[in-house]
Amino acid sequence: MEQGGVNPKDALGSAKNPHGCISRAVLAEVGLAMMEGARKYGRHNYRVSPVRAEVYNDACNRHVDAWWEGEDIDPDSGLHHLSKAIASLFVIRDAIIQGCWYDDRPPKTPPEHWEYIKKATTGLLEKYPESKPPYTEKEHGQGVIDIDHPRHSRYCPECQEAILNAKDGEAVLVCGECTKL
Repeated sequence: MEQGGVNPKDALGSAKNPHGCISRAVLAEVGLAMMEGARKYGRHNYRVSPVRAEVYNDACNRHVDAWWEGEDIDPDSGLHHLSKAIASLFVIRDAIIQGCWYDDRPPKTPPEHWEYIKKATTGLLEKYPESKPPYTEKEHGQGVIDIDHPRHSRYCPECQEAILNAKDGEAVLVCGECTKL
């Protein structure tokens, strides 16, 4: 029965772990990756036979690296590399929760090193407050040049024309002034 416009289940349900925050589309893809592993190795094998952290970390990183380098789909499974990476993380996390893993991570890096990294990062950002635009697959991978992009819009009209008229993969020599950009 509703009291004061609030369902009593709302207060109790709101304090429990949230499933509504999880993308069902991604979860479905991870389910496929987990099904592939179940078919190959046996479902929930990682809860019975201890898994090595390094093996799953390496698998995850290989999938992320392949994706980062422009390969979206894993040629072995036909599944998205990121879904395969997430599945690797699911396995290692579940194995950790179940106490069925072998911690073969390297010795920890001293905390002072991470403090150095933070300070060096801050120093570089202060030294170079304005970053140059990145070269991206979207802009450079298809031979498409956006002349309105900040990098190209600064070129003189003659160099802009040469860039626009270049054939795919053709190198364009720009004038001395534009070389300084």
